[in-house]
Amino acid sequence: MTATRSDWQGEAAIAPGIGVFRGLSGNNKAHRHWAHQLSVGLNGPVHFDSPDGQNSFDAVLIPAGSQHCQLESHTLSLYIDPTSHLVSYLHIDVQGDSPWTALSAQTVDRLLQAFPDNCPVTQGLERLLNGSSAGELAPSSRLEKVLKNLKSALEDDRDVTRTDLAGIACLSPTRFSHWFREETGMPLRSYKKWLRLIHALEMAVVTRNLSEAAQMAGFADQSHFTRAVSQAFGIKPRDLLGLFSAEP
Repeated sequence: MTATRSDWQGEAAIAPGIGVFRGLSGNNKAHRHWAHQLSVGLNGPVHFDSPDGQNSFDAVLIPAGSQHCQLESHTLSLYIDPTSHLVSYLHIDVQGDSPWTALSAQTVDRLLQAFPDNCPVTQGLERLLNGSSAGELAPSSRLEKVLKNLKSALEDDRDVTRTDLAGIACLSPTRFSHWFREETGMPLRSYKKWLRLIHALEMAVVTRNLSEAAQMAGFADQSHFTRAVSQAFGIKPRDLLGLFSAEP
């Protein structure tokens, strides 16, 4: 199997803590993102390339931070923030350092029920979020306060330091760094970059203007935003934006 040469075809949707793509995956380079990726093959297996070689799966979990390149496949793919309650709802279980984990039949059933073929992904995403909210597990109060402060700082375009967050968590800065990684599975610096990138994508979907979205999210310029998207998703932001329906 060789790397794909086609454009991405399909539809995408985004909401706080989650993104969804359904369709035919196209051109992308090796990348890694700070979200767990759940991919289900819709017309045969879904194919990936990684430092360990090429692999094919009926349904697979790619843990946050794992490098991969998605080869041409018809797929339903979800990208879930490791701090989201959906990690529990969808039984996402990251096993050690393995870059691939087969999804359980229960998880696959929940995904396919939420995103039937005749349903736009925007409606499927709403169905998934509504269905999962009843059993939503709140994070620890300490983590919840830290995450809330991180997200509000981003929305208010202000910086929040490790020392600031350590104070909220009542920990020393050094202990806070270890605690945050234990709780979320990622370093604080990486998570802050990830939040900024997702915020920029959310703004781009609304404004349909990449330069404006990059500025609103705190990127130095559009080229920095483009590079961040490429590193995280393996494609250019304009190609990614084309998968989202314009907001009314």
